[in-house]
Amino acid sequence: FNTAIKLLKEAQDADTDNREDAREVANFVEFPDGQWEQSVISAMTGRPMYTFDKTNPIIDSIAGELEQAEFSIKVDPAGGEATKDNAKLLNGIIRGIQANSNATTQVYNPAARQMITAGIDAWRVTQEWGETDSFEQDLYIRKVANAVDRVWLDPHSEMQDGSDSNYGFVLQAISPDEY
Repeated sequence: FNTAIKLLKEAQDADTDNREDAREVANFVEFPDGQWEQSVISAMTGRPMYTFDKTNPIIDSIAGELEQAEFSIKVDPAGGEATKDNAKLLNGIIRGIQANSNATTQVYNPAARQMITAGIDAWRVTQEWGETDSFEQDLYIRKVANAVDRVWLDPHSEMQDGSDSNYGFVLQAISPDEY
């Protein structure tokens, strides 16, 4: 337990400034008065404050291009006992998981927009029970809500996507009774 807490604190300390910047950028883009500091808003009470949004059209343009693109995951045999038949089977399974998850509209497109806006977002593959009285499980691709505050990866990873992380945390609030 103490090791996990230590690793989480290390990850948070290493990336706190990036997370604060991401929150500030998201606030600037998403809220009508997000570009105004609170002191300016207070000083301008009763007087007009004009906002000319030149950021969202650019974000919409980039996100629109990404939403029109066809992204796919492709498995190719890479040696050893890998075969074209196994790769074909895995490709079908992956396409099924993406289709069942509605991954393009529910996960990939919103994540791309968030990455364009603030530079941080996340999703994960989860397993869920098919039916309440069954042992069958299905895999789904799910967006991690509020990744800026909830997802923390190994600060020593070198890959931009964190795929070489030795550990990661997805924080989840639970009630004391549930705990």
